[in-house]
Amino acid sequence: MTLGIPGSAAVAAFMAAMALHGIHSGPLIERNNPGILPFIYGVLFVTNIFMYVGGFALIKPSVKFFSTPKGLLFAAIGLVCVIGAYSGSLSMFDVYVTAIFGIFGLLLRKADIPVGSLVLGVILGGMVDTNFRRTMVIYENRAVWNLLIDRPIGTVIIIVIIITFVIGFRKTKTLAEG
Repeated sequence: MTLGIPGSAAVAAFMAAMALHGIHSGPLIERNNPGILPFIYGVLFVTNIFMYVGGFALIKPSVKFFSTPKGLLFAAIGLVCVIGAYSGSLSMFDVYVTAIFGIFGLLLRKADIPVGSLVLGVILGGMVDTNFRRTMVIYENRAVWNLLIDRPIGTVIIIVIIITFVIGFRKTKTLAEG
C-alpha cells in the first residue's frame, strides 16, 4: 500500500475502495492521512479474531448452505445482488448497470481474461496518466524516447519490460501448444 501498487486483486479492490473515500495509497499516504496505516493494521487484527471465532461457529450451517444445488444458489446470489444494487439509491439504473457488468464479467470469464488485471489497470491508470502528463510538462522540448535512452535507469527499465514481454509470450505460446 505504501508503494501504491496492489499485489493481488483483493488489495486492488481495497485500494479502489479507499480511493473512492479520498484516501490515495502511495508513498505519501501517512503524510496525507496520518494514522491510517496503524488503524488498518488494527482493524485487520481484530477482523482476524472475529473470523476465527465466526469460522468455527458457521462450519455446520455453511456445509448445509453450500450443499444446495448450484442453480438455486446462483439464483439466490443474483437476487441478493439485484436487491443490493436497487437499495443503494432506489434506482433501476443501478440494477441495469449491475446486469451489464455481470454479463461483461461472464464474458471475461468465458474468454479466460483475468479480472484482477482490469482492476489493477483501473487503479494504476490514473497515476500513470498523471505522472506521464507531469513528465511531458517538465521535459516539453525533448522526446520521451530520447529521455529514456539517455538515462541509464530508463534504459534498464526498457530492457526489463522487453524481457518480461518476451518471456510472457513464450510462456503463453508454450502453454497453448502443450
